[in-house]
Amino acid sequence: MDKQQALRIVEGLRSAQASGAPVIELLGSDARDFVFVRDDQGRKNLLGSFGVEVGKKFFVSVVSTPRSDDSFQFMVFERLKHNPVLTTSYVSAAGLVWTYQPTKQTGDNQARKRAFLEAANAESLAIPFPDEGLTKFSAAVLQAIELRRLADAAGGPDGGPDGGPDGGDDNDDEAATGGAIVEPADLLTHLYSAHADRRAALAFFAQSLRVAHATNPKSWCVTNPGGADKLRLNVGGVRVLDLFPGLVRIAVDASMLGEPLRAGLGDALDLSPPQRLAAFGDNGVVKVTPAAIAAMPGDVVVAHTTLVQRAATSNSLFARFHQPSIVEAMSAFLGEQLPSPASEQAHYWKVSPGENAEMWAECRDGNFIAVGWDKLGDLTSVDHAEFKQRSEAVSGSDQVWKFRNIAVGDRIVANDGTTRVLGIGTVTGPYYFAAGQKRCHRLPVHWDDTHERTVSMKGWIRTLIRLSQDTFKQIQGATVAGTANESIQVGGDNAGPNGAIDFEDILSQLSSRSLSFSAELVASYLLALQAKRFVLLTGISGTGKTRLAQEVARLFGPPLDEAHAAPLDVFELVTKPSQLKYSRFVVPSQLAQEFDALTNPEIKRIDLKVPGLPMASMAFHKHADGGNLFYVLLSGEIRQWFATSMTLGARFRLSRKTSGDKEWLDLTLPSGSPAAPAPAEKTYELIAVRPDWTDSRALLGFYNPLTRSYVSTPTLRLLLQAHADVTASTDTVGPRPYFLIFDEMNLARVEHYFSDFLSAMESGEAIHLHDDPRVEEEDEIPRRLMIPRNVFVVGTVNVDETTYMFSPKVLDRAFVLEFNDVNLDGLAGNIPTEEASSTPLALSRMENGLTLRGRATEAEWLRFEKLLDGEPSATLRKMHQALMLDNRHFGYRVAGEIARFVDLASEQTDGAPAAVRAAIDVAVLAKILPKLHGAQSEIEAILKRLSAIATGDRPDADVFTPTGEILDAVAHILPLPRTARKLWRMQRRLRAHGFVSFIE
Repeated sequence: MDKQQALRIVEGLRSAQASGAPVIELLGSDARDFVFVRDDQGRKNLLGSFGVEVGKKFFVSVVSTPRSDDSFQFMVFERLKHNPVLTTSYVSAAGLVWTYQPTKQTGDNQARKRAFLEAANAESLAIPFPDEGLTKFSAAVLQAIELRRLADAAGGPDGGPDGGPDGGDDNDDEAATGGAIVEPADLLTHLYSAHADRRAALAFFAQSLRVAHATNPKSWCVTNPGGADKLRLNVGGVRVLDLFPGLVRIAVDASMLGEPLRAGLGDALDLSPPQRLAAFGDNGVVKVTPAAIAAMPGDVVVAHTTLVQRAATSNSLFARFHQPSIVEAMSAFLGEQLPSPASEQAHYWKVSPGENAEMWAECRDGNFIAVGWDKLGDLTSVDHAEFKQRSEAVSGSDQVWKFRNIAVGDRIVANDGTTRVLGIGTVTGPYYFAAGQKRCHRLPVHWDDTHERTVSMKGWIRTLIRLSQDTFKQIQGATVAGTANESIQVGGDNAGPNGAIDFEDILSQLSSRSLSFSAELVASYLLALQAKRFVLLTGISGTGKTRLAQEVARLFGPPLDEAHAAPLDVFELVTKPSQLKYSRFVVPSQLAQEFDALTNPEIKRIDLKVPGLPMASMAFHKHADGGNLFYVLLSGEIRQWFATSMTLGARFRLSRKTSGDKEWLDLTLPSGSPAAPAPAEKTYELIAVRPDWTDSRALLGFYNPLTRSYVSTPTLRLLLQAHADVTASTDTVGPRPYFLIFDEMNLARVEHYFSDFLSAMESGEAIHLHDDPRVEEEDEIPRRLMIPRNVFVVGTVNVDETTYMFSPKVLDRAFVLEFNDVNLDGLAGNIPTEEASSTPLALSRMENGLTLRGRATEAEWLRFEKLLDGEPSATLRKMHQALMLDNRHFGYRVAGEIARFVDLASEQTDGAPAAVRAAIDVAVLAKILPKLHGAQSEIEAILKRLSAIATGDRPDADVFTPTGEILDAVAHILPLPRTARKLWRMQRRLRAHGFVSFIE
């Protein structure tokens, strides 16, 4: 269509709007969702953009094409997806003409075309101009959209959901849309038919790619999440560049764009980018045609490059979906070699080759590994949403999705049951479906080692389990069958740093450690940690409370790097600010006591050897508080070497060397790299509470005025480590979670030793430690310490004659979870891995570790009130009113924390009504009931009122069995079944003993 025809369409829409028709002009901010208005030369590229109700809300646009300034297209964008669902081919006297041209990369395009011809009874569809009547126009648009959808569906899977010019819905998932394309060269041609446009866009893409690679070779990947509709450069967790048909979307650091430039860019600049980009800082996107890239202001290029470099400080979140064939096609087109991203560390998987390893010989000889669930069909081009639909009726099939996404380079361990490893291999290609074969879902594997090994893994029940690097190394070193009778116990470990482990992995890892916990209990524990950061685990002694806390803490911590572990006679130190400032360091007491210089008062200096310099004599002095340690004072060339070679946080090693009667201190650098990061340290501390703790000194240490030193504790050291992690965190790399686990927390009165700590957690105020500036500067123990926001506190509780009951003050500030389920079959090694789907609280969306939220906010409460049309908030208000009658009601803190718990559950589960109802039930059980205790005369009426709310005013006989179990007939309709079961037990004990408390 030419310019006059395009203007006629725009004027028709304007007339329709003026006549009161349901048309809304969108030349403001909403238009930036998918196109820009003008380029830097002021040329109009968008003539009109309107919202029209045609069954759904759509954007209607008339835009210039990249082929000609005088060529225009009529386009319709669906509001929720932003992708063009209709683009007219040309204009005739009858109006706009749309010819269906299937362009899907997968499926049957001929079938699509046949379906269109049969439905439309013509090769094209005429859409009248808007000025002939909006009703006819809207009906024709809606018919065209339905015809397209009908035709598309006839061709089968299309490789995933479409993505539009704004980069798609911010919630789209690379895993769900990363289907492989057929011909990368065809994709590039599809994006930009004109050779000059294609070269301009790809050259800019290549330059951004090189910037990311130069900053961090592991930071970037190229994906094709929209089938043939887009090409994306992901850097870190940020979408920095998108190529669309006729359009380039460039992410920029908006803080570098001055107001004149922002005004000049007009609607080409979008300052409301997708959530992932918005969370990365003050950023935005600039949308231009390929032809406009050369004339783009230099400040825009600099702002884009700066953003790419910042994003590249972290490794790619989507590396496994990288499309190397696209990069190769770009290299061929541009005539220059583009780099390949450095591969991430391989992941490790245990896969059973059939029941009793029945397919092992076939897998070994055919160089593949396979799993069942064949009814799911070919998953090559299936997105996650379609997979969930297919798998609803197939138990255990969630494992297939993980199997389908195992990356090239990952390592595979083939096993037979819990005691035999049959082979170890490396994945050499992507997933494929062997139709007509047994166990059709397959991965090509090169079997590196087929020696049978003997292990002991009670938790290896599932077909697919993810392993840690440590476990994989232990398996590699396990005894080869036939060489000895010994076996080793190995277990799963964490899946990665920063808590990057999903819920199903957590359940599998717990099972691999021979731990049996219900999926709902694990989910409740994880949600409680995020909602409050202080959780009490109570219940029968010996049910694994401490083990769960330890294993979850370990899973969310970094893997300990044994490769950098120092020998026993070598002591490793981390460079601190005081060492760099004063050019000195402390020799640890275990090493210092080996030197004659420590005990011989005639020795005034000590010899020191550092890499690359001759040995030199250094002055030293003993520590002020005595003890077996001393300072080494650096001077001369060694002082200069230390100042230039060591950086804050760099590691160095000290050891004692001798030759005859001569001794010296030897300083070396691990792996020859002075800037190597410190080895991963344990991010949790198990604290055995003692009955004699009467103040906070056992936790936080104390200042000794006689020695003018501070006596530290493991708890304090962990808090300082966590604080340093918060300080070092960035917008893209958050702090790691740290855990303080108090074993038998109520062996001493919690209010005596924990009150300072608890008050600091609640108020956000700092705890006073000491007033000595020397201790603060030299020993780096601050005078005041705030509890870092990444510290989680877990206490285990047992009740007997040796323990103390918690006060309401403590219970009010914690989530209390009960452990009372015991499965004795586990003692025989029969510990199955419970499916995540066994509970509505399955945290299927908890993909990036534990969420660190601040204080409760009004927004959380508002979201809570809107859930299920206010059903959870109404239940909470009923509980509050029932307790208020006896002045036992809860305050704002408890209400806010319950709202946060439910809000987190809605966010991290599938958000279904069953998940929300389960969350409010668990929250009431963990936050409101624990404070209930007392004699029959004062609490029986309260328990009855609460029980009536929990059961919906049903008689006990209609709800419970004689043992207190919920009857199947009513389990699904009770408002709070978990709360009701606990209240039934409390009322029974109250009638039997005349007194009851929540904690048994």
